[in-house]
Amino acid sequence: VEAKLSESVSVLDFVTIQQAIDSGQNLLWPPGDYSESTLNITTANNDTVWSAYGAKLTLPSETNASQFIITGTERLTIFGMELDGNGANQSLTTPAETSNGIAVSGDNVRDITVRDMYFHDFGLPTRDSENPTRATDYNSGSGFIQASDSSVGIDRLTATNCVFENVYIGFGVRGTGTKVTVSNCWFKHLGRNPVRTKRTEQVFIDGCYSEDTRGYESHCDYLKFTNNHSKNDYRHGVSGGVDFANIIGNTFINTDGTLTNQVYAIEIGLSSSCRVIGNYCKDWAGTSFIKMTDAANGSDSTVIDSNVAEGCRTTDGLIGASNSQDRVTISNNIVHDCTDTARGIFKIDGENWDIHGNKITYLTGAALTDIDFAPFQGGSVGGSFSDNTIVMPTYVAGPDPLRSAVQISDLSRINNNTIKGSYLGFNARLNNCIGTGNIFEGTVNAFKNTDTGEGLVLISNNFGAGVTPYDGTPVDGAAVFVGKTHSRNSAPTDGDWLRHDKVWNTLASGGSPMGWICTVAGTPGTWTAMPNL
Repeated sequence: VEAKLSESVSVLDFVTIQQAIDSGQNLLWPPGDYSESTLNITTANNDTVWSAYGAKLTLPSETNASQFIITGTERLTIFGMELDGNGANQSLTTPAETSNGIAVSGDNVRDITVRDMYFHDFGLPTRDSENPTRATDYNSGSGFIQASDSSVGIDRLTATNCVFENVYIGFGVRGTGTKVTVSNCWFKHLGRNPVRTKRTEQVFIDGCYSEDTRGYESHCDYLKFTNNHSKNDYRHGVSGGVDFANIIGNTFINTDGTLTNQVYAIEIGLSSSCRVIGNYCKDWAGTSFIKMTDAANGSDSTVIDSNVAEGCRTTDGLIGASNSQDRVTISNNIVHDCTDTARGIFKIDGENWDIHGNKITYLTGAALTDIDFAPFQGGSVGGSFSDNTIVMPTYVAGPDPLRSAVQISDLSRINNNTIKGSYLGFNARLNNCIGTGNIFEGTVNAFKNTDTGEGLVLISNNFGAGVTPYDGTPVDGAAVFVGKTHSRNSAPTDGDWLRHDKVWNTLASGGSPMGWICTVAGTPGTWTAMPNL
């Protein structure tokens, strides 16, 4: 077989090469340039291997087809081959035309692996209609495509250490029950997706680099998307409709100043039990960094933890949900120097959300001129909001909007948060809610209940100079204040104080009081010494 192939180097000898393939044996392709029409793989023995380092196969200029069509094989592995679609020399005129590197179809294919391969120039390059300045839409042509709806499904499709450049879709799979693995691959200048899957069982994408593509898209039962780097992808970073997903340790960076119409860096749709952890997004300019969408009963039990967004400019909530999702945890995320023009950095929609340990430091921008703008916005029945830090520009009376830090209604617990700046700290429906250990600086009103219900209890919060603890129209029992805590060397002689406020004695020693407690509200109110030490 090797001798026959060596004779065909740099010549068009379709018959000889096809006969070698039809033998179903292992093949060693000698280095060289091969110009071949479509080659069909219909029979391959179990564990068939092609070693083709240095071999380049180029579709003839008059050909508008696939380099390889695979309809039958148990297990085939191809190493080291370069597949050139010769797109620049083909007479392609319409998006309906197809020119693929490897095309797989039928129910008689079980397991295919491509490794160390280079797929390029399959398809028709045209300008992308969504961003006419970027000539990256290859309306036809894929590096590797399995496009038929197989009722049985291919067991496994794998790509490792491959390069996909100037193609429409890099690695596309549409097959029931298929397991897809794409690792350490490089994608650049794609008209659509580096990896696109539909109706697949499991998709693993790890350690890949993409640049100037439409972003990854996977509809499957389980998605694991880890350690990937996306640069200047003009639509999504990764988008998926899945039952379970781990999206961990990825980066999404925009260095192209003209790229302003990106959509989602991470989109979770029709999903549940997802983990979005440790991702980094910089200068994203589009709809959202992390978004849960299109899920009447989906995206439940999702954890969004330890992600970082820096310099992003979004239009529909940097992190959040557009439909009702329940039991979502948003924790330990950092947002720095980001703006959003839709009145919310974090947008909440659902029940029993746990929001804790997040830090927002920012910013100036158009969003802050909106009177309704709030970094946290939405509704969450029975959820908790704790240990978050929000730093906004200090409120200045006059032209500044009456902005709020948090507009999330129906929280049950508000504990140990730090709010700096803004006119209102918490501006929402706050019935049957307990707020403890919160710190407010540079705000005018710490809490404002937009409802007239009962049961807001505030315990041991620290209200800085000039901060009014509560502003609203409560009915009897709607607000109970149980002390803010300060430290001084004597009982207060100025300022507004409420019953149960405490001041600890900074000069306490044996025989002196531990501090003082306010027994009658007023300015400065009536203070009673605590027991002596």
